[in-house]
Amino acid sequence: MEQNEQQINSAVQETPMNNKPSRAAVWLLIIVVIVVAVLFATTKLDIGGNSQRAAMTTSSDEQVLCYSSSTPTASGFNDAYSLKLTVVGDSATGELATSPAEKDKMTGTLEGTIAPISEEAYLFTGKYMNSGEGMTNTDDRMIVLSATDAKIGYGETVLNADGTYSYKDPSTLNYSLSIPRVDCAAYQGAY
Repeated sequence: MEQNEQQINSAVQETPMNNKPSRAAVWLLIIVVIVVAVLFATTKLDIGGNSQRAAMTTSSDEQVLCYSSSTPTASGFNDAYSLKLTVVGDSATGELATSPAEKDKMTGTLEGTIAPISEEAYLFTGKYMNSGEGMTNTDDRMIVLSATDAKIGYGETVLNADGTYSYKDPSTLNYSLSIPRVDCAAYQGAY
């Protein structure tokens, strides 16, 4: 028995240790890295799609987000709102229409950027070129986007020297106007 232990010990000491990975293992690792990189590079903005976590877009693929509502009021009229954004990378363009009951409607186009503010929400920051009440304006616009709704930021504005309006203090905006997300096939467009 002692002789068997000596043979085993000498065999272990004489066996060269090969710490190099096999070619197959190297190729498998390269393939896994490439697949992960491709998946990461083509991840789209998914505000509530099939996943719980919204992932920021890192590709040039276009994604369209639609929000719309029409709510009857006690006076028999409707408060109607619609928002449609086309997102490519971190840029976003679109249209926004607000038509509160018995008040002037405002419609216009949006142009700006989109950035994550949490795992479930993004912030659109940009300009709103709009017309309403017989006037045409360019205003700052901030909109919080989530899987369920878009919340328009409203607050005090100041007139700039170039005739545009900016938020006086963006940190004090009120995001009480909420427009539910809809399938773009059901989107009603500008009211």
